[in-house]
Amino acid sequence: MKFIVNSTALLKQLQQISGVINTNTVLPILEDFLFEVEVDKLTVVATDLETVMKIQMEVQAKETGRVCIPAKILMDSLKNLSDQPLTFTIDKNFGLEITSDNGKYKVMGENPDNFPKEPSADETTSFTMSSSALVDSIRGMSFAFTVSGDPTESLVRFCAIRARSTGV
Repeated sequence: MKFIVNSTALLKQLQQISGVINTNTVLPILEDFLFEVEVDKLTVVATDLETVMKIQMEVQAKETGRVCIPAKILMDSLKNLSDQPLTFTIDKNFGLEITSDNGKYKVMGENPDNFPKEPSADETTSFTMSSSALVDSIRGMSFAFTVSGDPTESLVRFCAIRARSTGV
């Protein structure tokens, strides 16, 4: 399997989901990103078994395939690269070679079949709302998300949004 992606775009997307990855885990596979490549599309999944986060982005790919890539190694490598196209080549043993303008990097990936399956939601209900209504709702409860002066330390990790016929 082979695909080409912009280094800066990939790093930006991975930073959005990397927070769910815990380095002190009982299952080493949870320290990985699951890369799923389809024709011209990349899906990356991260999980801690409680939370699943997923991103999708366009890439240049003619083949499909899956591989688990160690998150810390990949993130550290991407942070040290300038904005450039990267070619990812994955062999049948999940060996990964990343080719950039600066050289080649080799990393051993893991079998994606060992990555936890995404849980299915039982008895789900969905609804549609405008983005402005969602923003207004979040603004209305933003007082609950006050931080202690340190922008990386949040007091609230999640909130529940209740949809009623009278509003959110």
